[in-house]
Amino acid sequence: MTSRITRIAAVLSGCLLLDAVAGASADDATVRQEVCPRDDVLLPAEARSGSVLFGEMHGSVEAPAFFLGAVCSALRDRSVPAVVVGLEFPLEQSEPIAAYLDSAGRPADGTALLSTAFWRRSEQDGRTSAAMFELVEGLRVLSHADSRLQVAVFDDRSGDARGERERMMARAWQKSRAAHPGAMSLALTGNLHARRTAGFAGDPAYRPMAMHLDGPVATYAFRGNGGRIWACMADGCGIHDQPGRDDAASTPDWRMERVVPSQNYDGLVDLGPYSPSPPAVAVYGTHTQPGD
Repeated sequence: MTSRITRIAAVLSGCLLLDAVAGASADDATVRQEVCPRDDVLLPAEARSGSVLFGEMHGSVEAPAFFLGAVCSALRDRSVPAVVVGLEFPLEQSEPIAAYLDSAGRPADGTALLSTAFWRRSEQDGRTSAAMFELVEGLRVLSHADSRLQVAVFDDRSGDARGERERMMARAWQKSRAAHPGAMSLALTGNLHARRTAGFAGDPAYRPMAMHLDGPVATYAFRGNGGRIWACMADGCGIHDQPGRDDAASTPDWRMERVVPSQNYDGLVDLGPYSPSPPAVAVYGTHTQPGD
């Protein structure tokens, strides 16, 4: 059964095909059937005691949809006391995101979130895409059905230096995890922050977020094979073509059964051809939301 999030993500022409789920059913299995992808993501063992970071190229439909599937898989394990989900949103989004997650997901609730400065900034780098908004909506529905789900933001930019941001991000994420001992911890971030190896842009001492985390950490980078993403590059923010790859699969590895070894991550997860996800405000405006 195709999930509601996946259905709307596949039609970014502005046609809002997602039905409202205002006030999730007490039957969380039914809710997951509506929201979650059909196939479980087979999470690594580190999810039980440490952090699992998924690194993405911002601006695709596929990466947020896969991440939602990972969250669904974690929630299916009834033995864990909590599932902590991290999003690479600035700390200033903590209250707006919490308010939306606690809401009934009505148009006014979507308006309140999309009207914040982060979602309306001029440089739309993909973190505020329609697909990311749909991910947040999926988390809202799941959190109403399962109180174990906890959502945190961790992009702390209070440090001045670029490398300092990585350390601050790691500290913010660890603080959120520490508040829920024994939880499964999954985070979606940019693929640079998820790297396990030092060095970036000519600075061999650069240490990404993943290298600042304590305890067991597993990092996976999503790998597309052609298609397009919405991204900010040298020629501006918009839809950009992605090259095809002879070494990448042409179909998504939803179950993480074909994870490819990598020097910079614990593995690469193939998502097949990318589909671009424009800014949420361009798709939904500021007077509607995925449940409309």
